Amino acid sequence: MCVCCGEDTETIVHMLFFCPTAKVVWKLAPVKWDGIAEMQGNFGNWWDAVMQSAKETNGLNRIQLTVNILWQVWKARNKMTFQAERGNAKLIVDKAQSEWLEYEANNETNGRPDITAEEKGNSQQK
Repeated sequence: MCVCCGEDTETIVHMLFFCPTAKVVWKLAPVKWDGIAEMQGNFGNWWDAVMQSAKETNGLNRIQLTVNILWQVWKARNKMTFQAERGNAKLIVDKAQSEWLEYEANNETNGRPDITAEEKGNSQQK
């Protein structure tokens, strides 16, 4: 059973999307994946659809923030499992967003180009 809610079998899909805390996290998250929400039952298909957004304006930023949200949901689950600390959806989202903003600021400070060499090569091939 899910250690966070006790309502369903704990699977990756349940923990990341369907656990009550995860549902609130995604409602509060500053990044929305409405067009692919129906794919959340299959993480592989959902992730493939997320990766398609890399081609869109700000797509990589959306993916990076999404990865950090997934990471924070996982960390909250582990705190519940190992330290009996219940995660707060707003705090999970705030932590994911602040870490992502810090990451972005650090990359700008260090002169990271907006597009990597690999991405430039891929866009030139099309």
